[in-house]
Amino acid sequence: MKHCVHIYCGDGKGKTTAAAGLAARMAGYGKKVLFVQFFKGGETGEINLFLGLPQFQILRSEKPFPFTFQMDEAQKQELREIHNGLLRQALEQCRREAFGLAVLDEAFAALQENLLDEALLQKFLSELRGRMEIVLTGRTPPKAYLDLADYVTEMTLRKHPYGQGLEARRGVEY
Repeated sequence: MKHCVHIYCGDGKGKTTAAAGLAARMAGYGKKVLFVQFFKGGETGEINLFLGLPQFQILRSEKPFPFTFQMDEAQKQELREIHNGLLRQALEQCRREAFGLAVLDEAFAALQENLLDEALLQKFLSELRGRMEIVLTGRTPPKAYLDLADYVTEMTLRKHPYGQGLEARRGVEY
């Protein structure tokens, strides 16, 4: 079976949800899934579910951080180190274990905010592309990644209740 690189991008809702759906499908066929989340340290429904399933390995920050525009340089440096550590750990685990899928959730946001080493991400992809399915998510992937990918799915925001003042809802947005 050919293994592909998937990108879920755009300004619309559903990038992580699509990645989680593919992860659930892969696990449903008995394949191991590595799910790496950048930025997301709080509770999310998909992670709550995945933590209870033996096919899933979850890597994410245990420490919550504010939005990047609210961070000072020390916080950004700390988060950069955490993100790079997560990606290094993911690379090592994928070298040792046979995963059917690796998800790098919000990798492009981390790149855009200079909170993830691009050379390390490129190393991850160059070493592991073809060995497993790889999913990367985030609003605006650089063109080089769009060119590299086998699948590119863009979520486009047409309407969202946040615009009418509705806050993020548990089980729907997180």
